[in-house]
Amino acid sequence: MDSDEDLVEFKENCMKLVGNTAPSGSQFEFADLSWADSWNFEENTYHHWLTEFETDLQESDVIAGVLASPNRFYDIVANEIGMFDCQLSKDGDSPPVAFLGDDEYYISFDYREYLINAMIKGYDYWGALRYVEPVLDSWEKAAAWGSD
Repeated sequence: MDSDEDLVEFKENCMKLVGNTAPSGSQFEFADLSWADSWNFEENTYHHWLTEFETDLQESDVIAGVLASPNRFYDIVANEIGMFDCQLSKDGDSPPVAFLGDDEYYISFDYREYLINAMIKGYDYWGALRYVEPVLDSWEKAAAWGSD
């Protein structure tokens, strides 16, 4: 982006892409695919799922990325942990921190980080859940340890 005007135009174009699918007030996270290299994400990244376009992207001024809703991901995580004896609650949207646990034990984590990681790897919301599983395991171990 060369100017603030470019950034505003970019944001408006992104919102047009999701305009009819988003409830009012939803926030979206844009993950620039080049972050995959600078953030040193493990496993497959866009290099693998955009193989045929990789060279073109690297040689151009195009900013390739993906757009997703952290709120939607939070809702999916909250729904999926319903079978466990714990709850998920969040503390605002900036930073988007969630607390997983019960009245005695909890673990806090930034669910945006897991979502961006999954987005850059080409996963959908459900694929991003794989990064929450270790958090859930940690909470279960802490709760079991505390009850001994």
